[in-house]
Amino acid sequence: MKGFYTDIITVSALSFALDHFPERTPNRWKLISRYVSEKCSGILTSDIPKFTLGSSCVDFTNTADNCKALFKLLHTKYPDLLALNVNPYEPLYKDGDKNCYKPIVLMPPVKNCLNCCGIPRVKNAAYPIVFTTSGACVGVLLSSYCDKCHWTYYPSYYHTAPESDQCYFFDPQKSDFFHFTTNTVYHTHFLRDVTNNILYSHASFESRAEVYNANFRDVNNQRLGAFIGNFKRMRNEASEDDWKLTERRLEEAWFMWELVNFYKDRNVLDCVNLKSTGDYKTPAHRRDFESLCQKAMETFLREDNEWVQHECDVRGCREGFVMMDGIEKIRRSKCAAPKTSVKLAADMPKVMNCCHETPVLGGKHQRASKYCVNHQYLERPKQPAQKTQESATFESDVTKENDKHSEIVLSCKRPRPDDNCTTEAKRVPPIIIRLPEVEGMHPEIISGSLPENDDESVLVGCKKKGNIQKFHETTAGLLALVKPCGVIVHHTEMYTCESPTQAFIMMMCCYGKNANVLSRLKYVGYDRACDLSPFLVNLARKGNPGAKLLVENTKFLVDIFHCLKHTESCCMPLENNPKCKFHPKLPCFDEISDTNTECAEQAFKWFGRFKYSTHLMSQWKYKFFLNRIVHMRNMYTVRVLREGGKLDGNVKM
Repeated sequence: MKGFYTDIITVSALSFALDHFPERTPNRWKLISRYVSEKCSGILTSDIPKFTLGSSCVDFTNTADNCKALFKLLHTKYPDLLALNVNPYEPLYKDGDKNCYKPIVLMPPVKNCLNCCGIPRVKNAAYPIVFTTSGACVGVLLSSYCDKCHWTYYPSYYHTAPESDQCYFFDPQKSDFFHFTTNTVYHTHFLRDVTNNILYSHASFESRAEVYNANFRDVNNQRLGAFIGNFKRMRNEASEDDWKLTERRLEEAWFMWELVNFYKDRNVLDCVNLKSTGDYKTPAHRRDFESLCQKAMETFLREDNEWVQHECDVRGCREGFVMMDGIEKIRRSKCAAPKTSVKLAADMPKVMNCCHETPVLGGKHQRASKYCVNHQYLERPKQPAQKTQESATFESDVTKENDKHSEIVLSCKRPRPDDNCTTEAKRVPPIIIRLPEVEGMHPEIISGSLPENDDESVLVGCKKKGNIQKFHETTAGLLALVKPCGVIVHHTEMYTCESPTQAFIMMMCCYGKNANVLSRLKYVGYDRACDLSPFLVNLARKGNPGAKLLVENTKFLVDIFHCLKHTESCCMPLENNPKCKFHPKLPCFDEISDTNTECAEQAFKWFGRFKYSTHLMSQWKYKFFLNRIVHMRNMYTVRVLREGGKLDGNVKM
């Protein structure tokens, strides 16, 4: 075996390159040789002591064959030297071409096809932008293709054939990089950092992207600015700003990351098709993410609510107390189709039937509307404003009193005519609007002057009649059930104003699956308990079984903050007041005395800070976003309770 006369820098660079470019990498030894050459080119080798490896030594020259021979020699006789490594944190882009060193190489984790057990062949490489916690860089992304069953494998997912489903085999706990598209890859630590910024700092996707670009603007420009075009598939599409993290990129990557985590927690990730078009130029991309979030929420709603079973040593939690309240800040746009009142059954209250779909958003390819796609027929076409005799009449001869008014209006509305103008140009006929007689006001008021044949719509300035009521109708916020320890048991969206009907339906959706679950609900705090309790008594008289169980087994009270503002006798604990039923200091509530009845208000302080992130979201993205952050907040609350000794360490919830 041939020996070499080399130095420690060369051996260290070779050791790192062997791990960096794994087996089955196309042109592996050429890439290793290129990296070793670039790593040693700027170092004065005369100042570094050299040593001999093996017998019949020759000077080491950096070629692919010599690198391969040196590796065999080290692996056979000097395995300890392979443990040496170099600092890989600064990627080298000296030549800026596709063969230069990339700090990240991504390959499919499977060596055999999952369908036919064949060996997929490695396809051409792509060069995506990799967003990490230390800035952006260019990586190498390799895919493999099975010629027998036509399945394609990527570092985080694979495509089946002929359906072309996109299924993930990505493990967030083991993988360091999340492959989203062929143009973008994200480090998992960075995505976790974004999640923590959203959860604890209430950062929006826009602000988080701006902070990232501000932190790494100089580093990324120096590292990628001059050579980014060389790594693109089509150089004419390259831009110096391709490395920047935009709001759209971050939002879509975060939603896909959370969708993968959602299904991974349920052990069904490999059975779910998460195909996304990835085409930013078509409006269908947004609808596709909407359908993915809808599918995830339908899966969640079919499951049992695990937080109903939560019990801890915080006062009131183990005793079955839950606080219910609504928050109006967390709202989104919804369709403005007319609402109708619907009677579900004889023993059920009336509910408002309304369309809760997202209105059509404006953009390059479509006009904005306050109605959803299914209610576009309600959009009335614009009618040109017609001038009527009652609204404006022109008079050629005006009195001196009207001339004075005309001068005042003209000085405010437009410049006075020059002295060189003709007399006819100075005497512009005023518009006289006839108003109904009001005490202290003359019925004829001169409001302005216009040339003939002008539209009446000019009278209202920039806000024409066609633009009135163009604002989207919004939902009424959220209704939530919160335990005194801070765990959010359940939350639901309110499409109309808060009412006892919505409160009753939410309690039944959360606790009404069977009588055993409903028996856990012993005390309910609500700022409108004095309205809710008579409402439930009325439903129980009509034969509603859920209302009967609530009336028999559950006690209702008004929280201490709102109770001070109630003036009815049923909420005021006066001396010898037999009508008092809902004050939290009554003897019937001694079991939960000193409990935190303001837990819902405290949770809403945290909830309310997401209003800037959610008010522009579509329906299912809005619901999925809130579902994920509520789940993460509950897990954080459980961890704090366990660390504080309020929850048994063996209890999951």
